[in-house]
Amino acid sequence: MCIAFCAAGSIFDLLNSDDRASWKAKASYWLEGIYATVAITTVVFFALFLDDFRVAVLPTSLDVSCQYISGLILVGFSLCLNCLRHSGQVHQI
Repeated sequence: MCIAFCAAGSIFDLLNSDDRASWKAKASYWLEGIYATVAITTVVFFALFLDDFRVAVLPTSLDVSCQYISGLILVGFSLCLNCLRHSGQVHQI
């Protein structure tokens, strides 16, 4: 492993190699699949309607749990935006 890493020169050479193209193709294939679509749709549904659902249906004992779930979704969304911003796909206003 170290021999392959040292022979490449730097981590940037490894990122620009042909293996990255296959990795990106696999990630794109997974993200366009039905399981990822269902998972992303579920997270978006929870982010939009969890508080309304909590007030209308759930007992007050689950308020803290719903707040934790909403907080985790917010943190995940913030991390995704931060990664996109650092990769250059989202520009600062």
